[in-house]
Amino acid sequence: MACSFLQRILRYVEKHAMLKQGDRVLLAVSGGADSVAMAFLFTFYLKKRFSLELGIAHLNHAMRGAHSDRDQDFVKSLAEKLGLSLYSATHPVKKIRGRSIEEIAREVRYAFLNATARKYRFSRIATAHHCNDQAETVLMRLCSGCGTTGLAGIRPVNGMTIRPLLPVLKSELLAFLRAHGHRFRHDESNDDCALMRNKIRHTVLPYLEKTLGPSLCRRISRTAESIFSDFANPPQFFALLVRLLRRPYTLPGMAFTRSDLAQLPPSVLKGVIEEALRTFEGPTLSAAHLESIQGLVAKGKPSSSLHLPGTFRARCVYDSIVLEKTRPTAKKSSGITVKKMPGAYRDKVLGHAIIITIGKHTKGIQFPASGEMTAMFDYDSLPKTMSLRTRKEGDRFFPLGAPGEKKLKDFLINCKVPAASRDALLLLCHAQEVIWVPGLRISDRYRVRPGKGKIVVVKLVN
Repeated sequence: MACSFLQRILRYVEKHAMLKQGDRVLLAVSGGADSVAMAFLFTFYLKKRFSLELGIAHLNHAMRGAHSDRDQDFVKSLAEKLGLSLYSATHPVKKIRGRSIEEIAREVRYAFLNATARKYRFSRIATAHHCNDQAETVLMRLCSGCGTTGLAGIRPVNGMTIRPLLPVLKSELLAFLRAHGHRFRHDESNDDCALMRNKIRHTVLPYLEKTLGPSLCRRISRTAESIFSDFANPPQFFALLVRLLRRPYTLPGMAFTRSDLAQLPPSVLKGVIEEALRTFEGPTLSAAHLESIQGLVAKGKPSSSLHLPGTFRARCVYDSIVLEKTRPTAKKSSGITVKKMPGAYRDKVLGHAIIITIGKHTKGIQFPASGEMTAMFDYDSLPKTMSLRTRKEGDRFFPLGAPGEKKLKDFLINCKVPAASRDALLLLCHAQEVIWVPGLRISDRYRVRPGKGKIVVVKLVN
């Protein structure tokens, strides 16, 4: 069984191209049975097969008092035992009206994992979702009335996140741990059947397995994978459509021309909306939400908006449909100093950072599109010291390709940036001259010119 168990994981990893030789993989380890099994499987099997560099990440949500602290201590000991670096943090989760604490914790956890992976240059994040988790997810989404894409369940690969344990059962992971004498922690909150997932795990699935056969989880998982692979259009198709249809937008979110979306068949529109939300960790939508967004595209008034699960919304802005994260209030940042040298500069007020690299202007260089959060500038003309800040009275801007300089406010109005959103925009400036409005345009004064040797690449990240 052990051989078959390991071979299935390896085949699944290769089938979905989860790993390549020399990858740096950050293992998300809570201390529970699933993630502990994953840590051992990577360390003693997959590491050698793919020449991997491994690290462990653990986030203490402080939701269970001393139990959470003991989980953290356990993971620290596990990392030492395996000889792996540990990236650990404590982030108490606070209840927000209208949202479950579990949903908030998940959002915080993935933000921590992605930030840690970027900071320490990991190429992959591995989570320990398994076949039972997949079955639970499909049943939950079925009960919520999700669209067909939602029934594809947990994706094997989502960006840099991989789920190599999806082909194996929870019982197989427990058998693996017992066979090798590996200890793990138990989170008693997973026993609370007041939560929908736990009710499905402890009540619904056992009843269905007893009635319909013990292989039910595998059958549901196979169905999810078939939907993922075969239904309508592959995810790559929707990702391509999103890249082609999206228009410049500066805040955490994405904008589309309304008339473009209105021409798409309903099934394709749903796929585009789901893929767009997925790019910034948005929620999986129910069929009712997707139908409401279709209504917004077809008949929404200029100021119409639609609240989505979590802190997300869809709204009409001029001739656009915008999908975005909502913010309680628009924050203003006094700014931070940014120097013309390689490094990262973070604005702690708005939670964004500028990453600067220096490169050479080579023939055939690919310049970022105007709507992206990456820009290139001429090294010689760019000031040595700049600032990353929100707008100020009197800011002026010479947009790339424009005949001359204008007030920043006029530029934002022309770009149809909503008035309520303008104070939250981060700008790269020199005194009161705007060098770059991320997501919109750079200044014509600092564009890369033919024949110049060095360029400065600037990227804005969350």
